[in-house]
Amino acid sequence: MGYSLLSILRVCHSALVAKEEDIHYHTDMDIYSLLDLAKSLIPESEFEFLDKLKKEIEKRKSKINSRKISKKLKILEKLLDRQDF
Repeated sequence: MGYSLLSILRVCHSALVAKEEDIHYHTDMDIYSLLDLAKSLIPESEFEFLDKLKKEIEKRKSKINSRKISKKLKILEKLLDRQDF
């Protein structure tokens, strides 16, 4: 199923790029139908899982960025403490 989805998405991508260059091999309905087919091949539970995964990744990135900023601030504070202004 994964390769079929990838093929469908590549065809749609190519069709949209061709359309931008004013080359019309496919109609908008062809592209819509392929995208609708690709969507139907993905179970609803996968969308829910991917959404949860995305939120978890964003949460972890936020924590990592907070730690990095905190470390940089501590380094900056130490540098400022050493300076005589």
